[in-house]
Amino acid sequence: MTLKSKEIGGVKEREQSIELLRILLMSLVVFGHLIGHGGFSTANLGDLSPSAYLYPLYFYHVDAFVFISGYFGIKLKWKKFAMLVIKMVIYSLLAIGLASLIMPDYKLSLSSILKNLYPISACDWWFMSQYLYLMLLAPILNYGMEALDKKQATVLVLVLYLSWFRCTSVLLLFIYVLGRYLRKYPCKMLEDNAGKVFISIVMFFFVLNYYLMSKGVYVQKLHDYMSPFAVIPAVAIFYLFKRMHITWKGIGVIASGVLAAYLITDHELPRKAFCSLCFETVEGNVIALLGIAIGVVVICSMIDLAVTRFLGLGACIISKR
Repeated sequence: MTLKSKEIGGVKEREQSIELLRILLMSLVVFGHLIGHGGFSTANLGDLSPSAYLYPLYFYHVDAFVFISGYFGIKLKWKKFAMLVIKMVIYSLLAIGLASLIMPDYKLSLSSILKNLYPISACDWWFMSQYLYLMLLAPILNYGMEALDKKQATVLVLVLYLSWFRCTSVLLLFIYVLGRYLRKYPCKMLEDNAGKVFISIVMFFFVLNYYLMSKGVYVQKLHDYMSPFAVIPAVAIFYLFKRMHITWKGIGVIASGVLAAYLITDHELPRKAFCSLCFETVEGNVIALLGIAIGVVVICSMIDLAVTRFLGLGACIISKR
């Protein structure tokens, strides 16, 4: 199937499908938090949380997000980098406000406000803290991957992956490099059979995980983001969406602000209370929780759009002075 490059509302047709994938992935991120930090996280079966049974169905979301960045390449722009850091501060402060509303026992303090003015050092979001470093490293990684031949690049990918057994902090680095690698050296077999590979791996791990947990066995490495049961589905679902043709202009608008859903709902202050509130409201109905997750992503994207325009307006006013 040949992809067209037709422009649709400023976004190429081939990119619309990837934007839709980003919306889906963020919805799965929020969904995972709702069941992981909501009621399922306390209704334990021995030492195992029932949310772990559903984990194989969605835990490839982080890998897929970073793979998209790696495949298309991060173009470091300091203005965009600064905008992201400022947004992190804004959403960190919004999280304090949300915590004040839904957590009766939470008391707003000056120290809490000051701490959340520095969300990166406070590590309120593990993913964002690492992603910012990845953005800074991206120009070097992009140049390096272009300079390496296939044999050298393959060795690099394998070394990064094998290092996972001793150092889990290489996650984002490995997935990003893998994206650059497959952009330069496509895997035709995986591209042509993306749907089959995705369904097969996800369902196999779902059954395997269910069997192991029914025996009271939980293998942490299998549930790690660098597990092959996360990496392979992440790549496969990317290829699956890459082959689609989407023409709805609104996708790009919503997708541009999906990160806000993560920043607002996964802040350490309101996360537990927010997820529990949603879980209890729908009495743990998984389909309803997925619906809530999608709604949260859309609403937060609209909030991000307003924040972006506000910051843009502020920048224009400052530049004219």
